[in-house]
Amino acid sequence: MVGRRILFIVLGLLCLTALVSSTFATLPAIRGAGGIVTNCQTFYDGGGVADTLGELLPYGGSILFGCSGTIFVPEMFIQADTTLDGGNQSVTLSGSKTNRLFIVPIGGRLELANLTVIDGYAGPGNGGAINNAGTLVIRYSRLSNHQTQKSNYAQAGRISSGYRPIVPMITATYTGLYPTPTGDWQWVEPKGGTIYNSGSASIINSVVSDGRAYRGGGIYSTEDGRLTITNSSISHNHDTAIISEGYLSIVSSTVDYNDGGAISASGTTVITSSTISYNSNTIGCGGISASGNTTINSSTLAYNSTSWGSWSICGGAVKIANSLIAGLSYSYRGNCSSKLIDLGFNLATDDTCGVTRIQFQQLHLAELADNGGTTMTHALGAGSIAIDAGSCAPGYDQRGADFWRPIDVPLIGKRGNGCDVGAYEVQLPKRIVPVPRPTLHKPYGPPAPTPTSVTFP
Repeated sequence: MVGRRILFIVLGLLCLTALVSSTFATLPAIRGAGGIVTNCQTFYDGGGVADTLGELLPYGGSILFGCSGTIFVPEMFIQADTTLDGGNQSVTLSGSKTNRLFIVPIGGRLELANLTVIDGYAGPGNGGAINNAGTLVIRYSRLSNHQTQKSNYAQAGRISSGYRPIVPMITATYTGLYPTPTGDWQWVEPKGGTIYNSGSASIINSVVSDGRAYRGGGIYSTEDGRLTITNSSISHNHDTAIISEGYLSIVSSTVDYNDGGAISASGTTVITSSTISYNSNTIGCGGISASGNTTINSSTLAYNSTSWGSWSICGGAVKIANSLIAGLSYSYRGNCSSKLIDLGFNLATDDTCGVTRIQFQQLHLAELADNGGTTMTHALGAGSIAIDAGSCAPGYDQRGADFWRPIDVPLIGKRGNGCDVGAYEVQLPKRIVPVPRPTLHKPYGPPAPTPTSVTFP
């Protein structure tokens, strides 16, 4: 009797093992395992082999690309810790102008690296490409041509279908996606043409461009959001490029050629070694509109305008140090809407900012150009009053580690050892200097190597 029971138990375990093995054999991957995309022609081919993005993405982990191509991505919830890395491939992810690409709920994490992301559309929802309430990291990537609905009125209801064809997804409480689902037409204000952030978002060595929204053409970050932008370009967006109600840090970056102004900041904002240039607005501030706690250090604000003039900085108490504010030469509106809190070594081309006034011609300010580094800058020409006229901590200018500051330029600078005012530090020209052949201590032995020259800054 006992032997029969043991036999039944053994047979039952074998059947259970076979069932479990059969079930898991149908899954393309284990959650968080990642994988390599080798088919970049389609999102999901249903072949049962984990070779497409659609078969790997729901499980998270580190997903690499072993192929190049354009993949049309339906809207995806990212609830696992997920990294998509294009590596050395040329990979484009597209929303095909029909849907946003990614939703990152609270607790989710998404990192995009070495990718191009284009053509997202959120309708009257928020975030044309990405709606983030968790953690978002973008590195060495370009996000362009995303948008939300342009009109102010929209029919309420669920706008995006969501994509659930592969595995059941955990239901997440999430806000900010869609208007109230009453079915009636109502007033909506779609936010974040490219990114809507209510979590933590970091943009590093990347470009956010050509975004459109009713508010925040490039990025909209809420009161709970933390947004950091480093070595990046925010360019050619429509409506204000960046709207931040929470914490915003911009370091070694350029915000340029945006319609509707460059930045609207109502929270805590710190801008360091950055360029805010050629932004325009029809009725508001062309450059930075600050109603919160804003600090600007070692930065250049140039050629920002409204329909009535320049206005590079508007709003409340803005603290500023070692920065350059240059208005359009024909402007009558002025660079600032009110006096700034002058922390020293600032230059402006009129007296509206309450800092040292100079003549525009004294700056010898070059056009926005590629002067090295990853972002565009305004160079200072020889004889500029800004050269060696500032004060800053030792380090680098906006362009990064190859561009030291301070650099004393004795032949064109006037004040000696200070930093140049603004985001750009004039560097010493590189020279080729002959190196003498070393003297041998013995009259015999193998010949010594003969260096001929060395390059140094």
